[in-house]
Amino acid sequence: MNKKQEIVYNWLIEKPGYLKKSALTLQKEYFDSINLQTVYDALREARSDYKLKNSPFKAGLKVETGISISKVQKALKSIKNGFNPDNILAIADQHEPFCKEGYLEHCITMQKKYDCGTIVLIGDEVDLCGVSQWEKDPDGFSAGTEANLAQEKMKLWYKAFPDAFVCIGNHTARPFRQAKANGIPKKFIKSYEEAWEAPKTWKWREHWEIHNVLFTHGTGYSGANAAIRIATRHRQNTVIGHIHSEAGIQYSASKIDLVWGMQLGGALDDNTYAAYYAKDQLKKSIVGCGIILDKGRLPIYEPMVM
Repeated sequence: MNKKQEIVYNWLIEKPGYLKKSALTLQKEYFDSINLQTVYDALREARSDYKLKNSPFKAGLKVETGISISKVQKALKSIKNGFNPDNILAIADQHEPFCKEGYLEHCITMQKKYDCGTIVLIGDEVDLCGVSQWEKDPDGFSAGTEANLAQEKMKLWYKAFPDAFVCIGNHTARPFRQAKANGIPKKFIKSYEEAWEAPKTWKWREHWEIHNVLFTHGTGYSGANAAIRIATRHRQNTVIGHIHSEAGIQYSASKIDLVWGMQLGGALDDNTYAAYYAKDQLKKSIVGCGIILDKGRLPIYEPMVM
């Protein structure tokens, strides 16, 4: 630990209430002369040491009445991981195994930069062009080979982000739509978690609501104003993916509130055959991810430098 880290570390140990704050908040409000990475490293050390010193499980101590062991374990886990669960990282459509090279690393960097303890994948984490209803590339992978390659890529995401909330995208749902179209009952179909051999801490749903922010893939919508249209309709902050060539944040104000809509673009590599359908489009994929801070009130979009 260097001298600047020690300064931050000692300050936090003396003021443990500030351990709940993110590294970004601490750096902006109290340590503006110290770089964010140094504050982040000191915060992780302080949280870890404070947790060990004050663990409710230490020396067989009982958990305080009214607090379940599972809740305490969950809280300790968030501290152990070193990231603030109130800060959210929203990951765009990856379309594995055709994801843009370097995108996983970009997401990891953004998680560390903004101290994000909650991870949301906006959908289409896999492409599955081999099982689509559209014309297939005869020189492309078979459906089985593509699925196996996507599985190997997904293992890297599981390792990088052990806990995640996943929105069901139109590509991810392709096998399920095909099964329904061909009269195959749900009884014979694996769940998303089973199909992709995901850890139990990864969960799939049509949409998620976290800090009153709606996360949904965006199936059925198009254009640069899609997210703000949804946000305005529901008067709820909204994050979508699906529309690869549009990214950013828009706001809508009424007499009683202010809402925003964020579009994440997409991380499909436009040079792969999976993106051949869009080869004549002038607009290409905007690759980046979203960050939501201040318990849902502050959206940030971080494009990937390519």
